[in-house]
Amino acid sequence: IEIMSDGRKRIRLRAVDPRTGRMKEIDKIITGTVQEAAKLRAQWRTQIRTSDQVAKDVPRLRPYVQSWLASKALGLKASTSRTYADFLGGYVLPHLGDFFMDKLTDADIREWQAKLAKNLAGATVNGALIMLRMVMADAVVEYQLPRNPTERVRRLPIRRFTDEEPNLLTADELGCLMKVFRDHEPQHYALTMTLALTGVRSGEGTAFRWGDIDEEAG
Repeated sequence: IEIMSDGRKRIRLRAVDPRTGRMKEIDKIITGTVQEAAKLRAQWRTQIRTSDQVAKDVPRLRPYVQSWLASKALGLKASTSRTYADFLGGYVLPHLGDFFMDKLTDADIREWQAKLAKNLAGATVNGALIMLRMVMADAVVEYQLPRNPTERVRRLPIRRFTDEEPNLLTADELGCLMKVFRDHEPQHYALTMTLALTGVRSGEGTAFRWGDIDEEAG
């Protein structure tokens, strides 16, 4: 602590920042007594040395997912971003959105998984688990959570289809389905028929434009 000619106090200190392992220096001028300057110097030194112990308020899962999706959307295709949002918004948040992320346990995840499995295919449930695992992995790093509660939750077994039992609609089943779309969901009929007859994914189908069609080449 240096007393300057005008009576102000110059406080200089150096301490190792545990986040980087490097020396951090503070050099500030204040008005006040030497005792006040000494107190500030002690506070600043403690703040530097314990900077890695400053606790962040861990949010609930719902607002974190919203911010997570917004940040991921910058580097993803629009169709991929929609898939993330659909899985998290449709399957994860209705059940787990109100939990504080540091309070989620393995048991909570397994209970949620079992609820989904009552009404959804195993592949869909596994997709939701994968999405939640990605979200929680980032939260563990950002908020220094002790562990990721999804890590030890196993995926559900998936039914394997064969040539004898393929995961396909028969021609008659497809005809019935398309009739329902034509009669009750006409705005989706053209897209659904395109998906059915070409085998493209929904993200690819929704990206089609009239200019993509070459009528002369068929």
